[in-house]
Amino acid sequence: MRKELSFKNYLMSRKLEELLKLAINEEDEEKLIYIKRVIHMRVNYLDDENKKLSGLEQYLHKRKIKNRYKGSKYEKFIEVKRGRIEKYPIIIILLISCFFSGTYISENFFQWERNRKVIPKKEYDYAGKKFTRKELESILNIKTHLAQEYQKKESFKNSYLRYLDALKIAEELEDKADIESVSLKLNSVREKLLEKLNSDIESLKNILEEEELIDRVYETLKLSQLLQEFEKQGEIYSIRGEYFLNNRNFEKARSDYMIAQKLSVDKNIYREKIEEIERNIAKNLQEEREKILRIQNRGRNE
Repeated sequence: MRKELSFKNYLMSRKLEELLKLAINEEDEEKLIYIKRVIHMRVNYLDDENKKLSGLEQYLHKRKIKNRYKGSKYEKFIEVKRGRIEKYPIIIILLISCFFSGTYISENFFQWERNRKVIPKKEYDYAGKKFTRKELESILNIKTHLAQEYQKKESFKNSYLRYLDALKIAEELEDKADIESVSLKLNSVREKLLEKLNSDIESLKNILEEEELIDRVYETLKLSQLLQEFEKQGEIYSIRGEYFLNNRNFEKARSDYMIAQKLSVDKNIYREKIEEIERNIAKNLQEEREKILRIQNRGRNE
């Protein structure tokens, strides 16, 4: 029972990307059931900090998760539960557009909706909803504009996310010119983020002895997950594992090195380190047993 509770607590401390990796590699059916439950909670009700989501924030979270893993090998684990707010697609589009752009939707948008009901037109799928071409082109323009504004302010994460959305829309519209244009801009921003990621990883190696490392690791992990740089995620976990090892927190060190090993292409590079940690854990357990026996013997002698 204690082992099961420990496993559940471990799962609740993992990010969605880590849970999906665990699920796809898990062979134990009972453990897989627990992992799927936590994934369902992460997708529908909780963010990565275990904060409960509701309303528009919850809708945007689910929409982002669904889009990110659509067509990927993890899609089968992503079960999005439809909420009340998602029953009103037109209102949602208006809210999102106003929220992100800070401008009002013109009367033309309402005219497009009225025309859609009267004259049959080809519809396009995006974010689980149906749109006319003009509606989707309008959203594409908003996303691209926001991405450019964020880029000017050097808010590259926000810019990257908007360009990702814009690329999905361009692909749905099958517009080659837009696909090429958005892809070039997306790659440009991605290069900036990769530079920052590499710089942050090197910076972590220089603060191995400082408590600040834990907070810095968390931020760097989020960036590596955004860019889906799994090999670099493994490197980041290994750095945190080294920190825990230096502080003789062997359980946490082993956990981080095992995650690093799973994310790494070369599984052997962390094998010796994990074996070393397990020897330390075994040694500590033996020392604890011997200490208990000495105390018990002392009590008998007295």
